[in-house]
Amino acid sequence: MLGGGAQPAADLWPLFDAAAGLPLCAIRGANSNLLAPETFAEMQARRPDMIAAEVPGRGHIPFLDEPEALDALDRWLDMLR
Repeated sequence: MLGGGAQPAADLWPLFDAAAGLPLCAIRGANSNLLAPETFAEMQARRPDMIAAEVPGRGHIPFLDEPEALDALDRWLDMLR
């Protein structure tokens, strides 16, 4: 709730875990203030098959034209073929 003081964070891990078996790719901007490095690491621990990349020098939303992002997307698309 906006302006309502500190609220407990919602536990979204059950939703993440429900995607088990689906091809998953996560690309994080290294300077993201929304997706914490610890959360990104936990995502990778829960889904070792997930394609994961971190783009240096980018905020929460990488442009997806960076070499790290393009490599991750290529590997993910290969999983879909």
